[in-house]
Amino acid sequence: RPLLVEAVRTAARNGPPRAAWDLALAIYVFFYRQGYLGEAVDALRAALGAARAAGDRSAEARLRRSLAGMYVKLGRVAEASDELRTTADLFAAVGDRLEQAHTQGTLAQLNHSIGELDRALAHAEVARDLYREVGHRNGEARTLNAIGWIHAQRGDFEPALTYCTGALD
Repeated sequence: RPLLVEAVRTAARNGPPRAAWDLALAIYVFFYRQGYLGEAVDALRAALGAARAAGDRSAEARLRRSLAGMYVKLGRVAEASDELRTTADLFAAVGDRLEQAHTQGTLAQLNHSIGELDRALAHAEVARDLYREVGHRNGEARTLNAIGWIHAQRGDFEPALTYCTGALD
């Protein structure tokens, strides 16, 4: 594992920069599943530096979203939230509406997990609108269901039924 992290660092230092983020994103899943969270964070942060230095905002956003996932797993919710907000801004800047939708959905899940239902609902509604805009029916359906679930948890059962039923259409 240390050699994989060092390979990312070496690519980040010596180039090509894309090799750093491609490798970091490839090994991140393995590290995540095996519980090597510290190594995953180290690799992602090294690659993030390379993406920022190269000015590749799309790669930066993908790395930040992956880093946010690690922070959630580590219980560092505030850092995860910060990374996800930056990610959403980056995807907006490069015009990637689908990735914006995914990121807003992740922000909804994060806020839901900490009991911030109003924030979760706001992010889910943005995600729904973005999914509709790009015609991603699966994402829209998942998000409608999430909106319904949030309403149900708030005791708002009529809109909950409407949104959950809408997810099935």
